[in-house]
Amino acid sequence: MYHAKRNLIYFIFQTIFGIIALLFFIFGDFANNHSKDILSGIGISFTIAGVIGIATSLKLLKDPKKAAKIEMAQTEERTQFIKAKTKSFVYTIMIYLESAVIIVTGLLGFRTICITLSAIVLLKVILNLIFSNYYMKKY
Repeated sequence: MYHAKRNLIYFIFQTIFGIIALLFFIFGDFANNHSKDILSGIGISFTIAGVIGIATSLKLLKDPKKAAKIEMAQTEERTQFIKAKTKSFVYTIMIYLESAVIIVTGLLGFRTICITLSAIVLLKVILNLIFSNYYMKKY
């Protein structure tokens, strides 16, 4: 039940954010149409995804057996291990991919983009080291 309630709250906030974006799209005064188009896309997608998520969460809340089964699957040790391994592998791949993009942008002369991406990758690596060290000491 906790999983379904948490998702319901998340989808409610997502829908509210989408509606606010749609209201800005409708009543906002924009200098160019590009900003207005982006805002309408964000508003429509967040609203639709939020409404579908609310409907799914409410349906799940009406069936406590199914909600308990899904929550048990989410908290199972094997599932947690698979999620951790997946996140670790994706992180490793993304560091190499981002490093390749940094090299390409540097060679093409996009200095600002290259420095920004380098700072982001460096921050990710530093945060990974800090949190790895913290959790090694904690557990």
